[in-house]
Amino acid sequence: MKQYEADFIIGFDASPITGRKTGVEYYSLQIYRALKKEISPNHLIAFANKPVPEIPEAEIYPSKLPLSLWRQLILPKALKQHQISSLHSPITAIPYHSPCPIAATVHDLSYRIAPEGVSYRYRFAQKLNCTAAVKKAAKIVTVSDTTRQHLCCYHPKQQTKYVTVLSGALANPAISEFQNTSQPDDRPYFVQIGRLDKRKEPLTSLEAFKQSGVFSKYRLLFIGSPGNEMENISKWLSANPQVAENVRISGYLAENEVYQTLANADALLYPSKDEGFGHPPFEALALKTLPIVSDIQVLRELLQQAAVFVPPSNIDALAEQMKKLADGEINTAQIFAAGEERLQTLQWQKTAKKIIELHYELYQKKREAK
Repeated sequence: MKQYEADFIIGFDASPITGRKTGVEYYSLQIYRALKKEISPNHLIAFANKPVPEIPEAEIYPSKLPLSLWRQLILPKALKQHQISSLHSPITAIPYHSPCPIAATVHDLSYRIAPEGVSYRYRFAQKLNCTAAVKKAAKIVTVSDTTRQHLCCYHPKQQTKYVTVLSGALANPAISEFQNTSQPDDRPYFVQIGRLDKRKEPLTSLEAFKQSGVFSKYRLLFIGSPGNEMENISKWLSANPQVAENVRISGYLAENEVYQTLANADALLYPSKDEGFGHPPFEALALKTLPIVSDIQVLRELLQQAAVFVPPSNIDALAEQMKKLADGEINTAQIFAAGEERLQTLQWQKTAKKIIELHYELYQKKREAK
C-alpha cells in the first residue's frame, strides 16, 4: 500500500448508497470497497446523511433536510471539519460550494440519449446536476469512453476536465462458483436483468420471444424492480396468454439468487437503448452464460468480441439469435474466451488505483497553489 502525506484525505459521498440496488448504487459501493483496499483508513473518509449498513465506518451527519439540500448545506461543513483534501462523488450530484476540489463520476446521459418514459422532473434534475458538476468539479470521471464522448457533445467547453476511468466489471471474484448450481426445473430459459424501464427494452425481448417460437419449450425470466414500462408489459402479457404462461417477472432478488438464476440460463438478454457501462453481461460471461446485447456504442466499446450483438429495438434480429441458440447454432467458445480477457482488464482495483492517482494530482495542485 503506497504511503501518502498525512493531510492527503479523500472524502467519499456515500449518500447514494441507499439499498435500492441500482446500477449507480452498485458502482458507488464497489468503488468505495476497492478504494479501501488501496489506501489506508487515515486517507479515506465516507460521509452520509444516515447510516449506511454496507459502510459502518461512515461519518454520519443526520438531517431532516432532503438529500439534495443536505449535500449543499451539511456536507461542505463536514468536509471542512475533517480537513478533506478532495471529495469523490460517485454520482453527478455535488455540493456547489465545496471547501475542497471535487471529482465526480458521470455514468451516462440517458436523460438525453433515451428519455422515453422518464418524467420531465427527473430529466430536469439530471440535467441540472450534470451541468453543475461539469462546471464546478475539478475533474469529471466517466465510466466509459462512450460517456466521455457524449459529455464532449453536450458540454464541449469543459472537456479538458473529462477523464475516462473504466468501471470494474465484476464485484464478486467467486461468482463462477454458481456455475454448478441446479436450475429450478428442467426447462431451459432466457433471462433479462435490470429495472423494467423503457430504455431497457423489455417489450422487445417479449416480442422476440414470441416471434422466435421457442416459448413452447423455453421460459423467459425478468429480474428487476418495476419501472416505467411495467404497465405496458402487463397489457402485453394479457394480450398474449399463450406466451405469458412461459414468462416470469421475479422483481428484485438477492445477489446469490441472481447469480444462480443467471448461471443456469441459456442466455442473458440485454437489449438496452443506452447504458453507462452495463454490468450484467460481464456477470453472464463469468458464469459462461451467453450475453445477447444491443449493438450500441458503449457495449461495443466494453464487450468488444465477448457477446452476440443485435441492432437496438430490432425484434426480428433478437428473435433470430434466440432461435439460433435454442437450435445449438451459436458457437460460444470464442465469445467466452474474449470474455475472460475483458474480465481481466476491467477490474475494480485498477479502477480504484486510477481514482486515487487522480485525487493525488488534485492534492498536489492545491499544495502548489498555496
